[in-house]
Amino acid sequence: MNVQVHYSCLINKFILIINLQQKFNYLIFKIFQLQQQLFSIFYRAIPFYEISKNFFYDTAILFDDNIQQFSKIQIYKFYLQQDELRNLKLFSFSLINDQKKKNNKYEVAQLDQILEKLVKAKILITISKDNEINYSQDGVILRNEQSQGASQDFDLLVNREQILNLYWQGKYDQNQLKIGKWTAAWNGQYLYLIGGYYQNGLKQGLWGELFLNYRSQAQVYEIGEYVQDRKFGKWIYIYDNEKIIGGSYNEQGLKNGQWNELNHGFMNESQVIYNGEYKNGNKIGMWNILYRWNMNQPFKIMQNYYKKVNFSGGGQYDYIDSIKIGIWIELCDNLFNRSLVVQHGQYKFGQKIGRWDIFYVGDKIGGGLYDEVNYGFKIGRWIELRILKSHIVVNIKTIKKLVDGIFYLRGIIYTQNMKNCNNYNAINFSGGGQYDEKSSVKFGSWIELSDGFGRNSKIIYTGEYKNDQKVGRWDIQYKEADKEQLLLIGGGQYDKMGNGSKIGRWIEISDGFSDDSKLTYKGDYKNGQKVGIWESFWNWVGNKKIAGGSYDEKDSIKVGRWIELRDGFGLYEQVIYNGEYKNGKKVGRWDILYRQKGMEQFQQIGWQQYDEGGDSIKIGRQIELWDKFNDHSQVYYIGKYKYGRKVGRWDIYLKSDWKVQQIGGGSYDEKGEGIKIGMWSELHEGFRNSNQRLQNGEYKNGKKVGTWTQINLRKN
Repeated sequence: MNVQVHYSCLINKFILIINLQQKFNYLIFKIFQLQQQLFSIFYRAIPFYEISKNFFYDTAILFDDNIQQFSKIQIYKFYLQQDELRNLKLFSFSLINDQKKKNNKYEVAQLDQILEKLVKAKILITISKDNEINYSQDGVILRNEQSQGASQDFDLLVNREQILNLYWQGKYDQNQLKIGKWTAAWNGQYLYLIGGYYQNGLKQGLWGELFLNYRSQAQVYEIGEYVQDRKFGKWIYIYDNEKIIGGSYNEQGLKNGQWNELNHGFMNESQVIYNGEYKNGNKIGMWNILYRWNMNQPFKIMQNYYKKVNFSGGGQYDYIDSIKIGIWIELCDNLFNRSLVVQHGQYKFGQKIGRWDIFYVGDKIGGGLYDEVNYGFKIGRWIELRILKSHIVVNIKTIKKLVDGIFYLRGIIYTQNMKNCNNYNAINFSGGGQYDEKSSVKFGSWIELSDGFGRNSKIIYTGEYKNDQKVGRWDIQYKEADKEQLLLIGGGQYDKMGNGSKIGRWIEISDGFSDDSKLTYKGDYKNGQKVGIWESFWNWVGNKKIAGGSYDEKDSIKVGRWIELRDGFGLYEQVIYNGEYKNGKKVGRWDILYRQKGMEQFQQIGWQQYDEGGDSIKIGRQIELWDKFNDHSQVYYIGKYKYGRKVGRWDIYLKSDWKVQQIGGGSYDEKGEGIKIGMWSELHEGFRNSNQRLQNGEYKNGKKVGTWTQINLRKN
């Protein structure tokens, strides 16, 4: 009996300890929530890099080392889910304080879209002590501008397309405060819906703003009213001339009442909306997930989509603390057209607990357990997903044990048929490596998949990790379609100090390397930066050099004569540019050359002219290519630039069946504001050789007016 009583007491104490630990975790969570509120209050008054340092590098100073580490992990994960961080562009900034040069550098990892697919890009943003903002990537100065105004709160751009194309124009008063009307231009064209008025540096009245991740394939605007720099009243979204009701802001500038929110990755190929209620800026109650495949369909709740699982998307927010509770069905990140992947499980105190399952096209293909004590931490055996590129989902079976730290890859690549979202094929693969038992960092030999791994791009990386950093020799191997043998196609050395820096001679592959686009780059690294001559090779019929140039030995920026490949270079899109760089910026004339599949020589088809001052500003007459130019849609634009903006007459030409004909065009204002005026004939969004549709109508001050009609060139 005494043994039973003693055993019962131990059980009760054990339960008490678990309850205390849960309450302690909840207390930490409430501290995080308070920090979030403080973050929201100070966000408008303190420069972003100051907040980054305070909130991500100096958090949880009252805890001991173990709790401090736990706190940093949790707060970082927590902030990633909050709207305030989304307003800071949804990217991770790494602050490097360079005391010698007295400037701040941000290395940004972003998802960027090129030709309807997402690719990873690293952009270095440097802010000098004189408040000069410099954006650079791979040795090219993308943008260089002087920050003006009394405020030191830099409005950094971390979307690559926005860095290249978005410019604001307006005036400052004698106190360096913005005043009067401000307008925006995109790629030299005036955006008539975007902009508004400032009074004493504060936004006032009706405003049009760009959606957070605005780009060529996500042309979304937000329209509403500002009162003393705070959003107020009803706000709507505009997407492809369609009005999508958003919701309302209260007098404090906080979202209130029923809202439709666009997913932060909303674009042509991923149209997802969240629908639910706000109360004083906090989500409460039930939130639904709505989706559609294209503009011709209405948005609908994600329900009964899966044949084998009957559920609807969304879940419940707590009415007091605005945290997720209970059962949720959520979308996985980086989704694309007809590639809905969802995860289903339970939240407690805003953190995932217990069993979470992953579904794809009606099948449960993954999942695992979250710790029910240390909320949000995965435990035991898992089957996880990696979204490697559009329309490809990777099912990775993993075993991640605290005992041995071994991480295995044993899984299936699901490739989706675009015409039938329920039709998919599988590819078997294997790989993996080990995690350290204490710090959970990678070490020893690893086999990793490329980000673009798929049926036509079977690329793996093999090498060694030391303290989570790559060291020594890493090889790049490739397996061609319908072949078993892996071929060594590239690789190089990382420094042995564990800094993860590339050194010496390297052969690298392009982001889009595949059976149809075997593109490699060869050159030298010094302390992680490209130096000297780099060459590009195209391995279609033999491995032939087709492009290249030089990097400065000191600053790793492009200098002198270069032949560059157009973004998206591939079998049916072989376009190169030939011109000169000066201190990382294009100057003078750049020729555009193209060859069709099966041809040997490149032929000049156009040119671009840049100013000689080194500002990379387009000037004078140009022959440019359409963004979607390829063998099957050879479209050109001919017109004139003035100080980087289109002016006067611009004509649109199409080369089809070996004939070149003018098919459209129109005029821009002569003042150089990039405003379309008068009658225009434009390409329809879905224009291609087999669907040659145009839109005809009138512009007035950059805005479409009156009746617009469509014509099909194939039928006329």
